Amino acid sequence: MDVAKRIEHFFKAYVNEGLERIEDPVIMVKQYMRDVKTEITKRTKLIEKRQHLSLTLKEDAKLLKEKIEKRETQAKQALENGDEELAKKLLLNKHDAYDTQKHYEALYERNEEQLVELKVELEELHVKYQKLKERKLDLLLRMEAVQANQTAQQYGREKGRRSHFHEDPFQLWEERIIEMERTVGKQCEQENVEMNQKVMAELENLKGELKEKSQ
Repeated sequence: MDVAKRIEHFFKAYVNEGLERIEDPVIMVKQYMRDVKTEITKRTKLIEKRQHLSLTLKEDAKLLKEKIEKRETQAKQALENGDEELAKKLLLNKHDAYDTQKHYEALYERNEEQLVELKVELEELHVKYQKLKERKLDLLLRMEAVQANQTAQQYGREKGRRSHFHEDPFQLWEERIIEMERTVGKQCEQENVEMNQKVMAELENLKGELKEKSQ
């Protein structure tokens, strides 16, 4: 069928072209699923009509068989009553009914054969629809995998650009504070040294002044 051929050609092209445009395959598979669903609905309705036709043909053939038996009985009665002309007409009507019955039986048999073919086609369509559902799921999963990979690659690039940042911001802040404390501590230590030097210088000056006065 046309839908199956279109799907086959599409997947061959899909395999050759790869995953560069993976959104398109998902959309196309969904469209093919709708096409197959439409075909399923058509086949189902046609099967229902054919089944109704078979019942009608079978019932009509049964009625014609009863008519044939009735006309034969009536023809015998007409002959018994000496009405040969009526018997002849009844027999002609019997044969017309017989021909019509055979025609209906032939139509019934042909219709039953077509019903079998339609049911096979319908089953194939259901199988095709299920395969398309599985294919759509496969494509969606593969699309998610590709998108996840792209996201991971983007994250890796961004992480590379942020490599100078520490992974733990609190640890980074603590390290900065420790460094600040060390800097402040060094400054205080330097100031203490300078202060001691000034005090010692003043002390020596005072000693010198006292020594001069005592002389």
